[in-house]
Amino acid sequence: MKRSKLEITKAVLNEIPHNLTDDHALPIDKVIFKWWQGGRSGSGLRLSDEGFEAFTKAKIAYYEFPLLSDKTNLAQLLANLNSFILTLNKKIKCPFYLDARVRNDKKTIPTIRIYDDKIAIMVTLYGTLQEYLDSSAYK
Repeated sequence: MKRSKLEITKAVLNEIPHNLTDDHALPIDKVIFKWWQGGRSGSGLRLSDEGFEAFTKAKIAYYEFPLLSDKTNLAQLLANLNSFILTLNKKIKCPFYLDARVRNDKKTIPTIRIYDDKIAIMVTLYGTLQEYLDSSAYK
């Protein structure tokens, strides 16, 4: 069942203790534009940095996958980054966050956090995120 940004935002906001965020005092439409990359409905469920922090504060379960694999053509991906993000928005039908933070070993390892167990299982079954995105079943 596909849920809207409004439904997801309200549910996550209810899970965050009031002392951990000021977002409870904001109108819900402001929270939506703050938490999501593109606050308009139908624009995909990619989280902004603020949305990622909110999901973390709410302790929402996630599954993390490498954004790149040995099968990913990095030069092609970077040349078509907007197209790649549009593909993610189209095929990942749950909240997700693109994470490229520096880890403990000082290397930047781009990952995607997926907040849905069914989609995470499908990515795992396909082997890599790219293979899941390329699959004809989800075009």
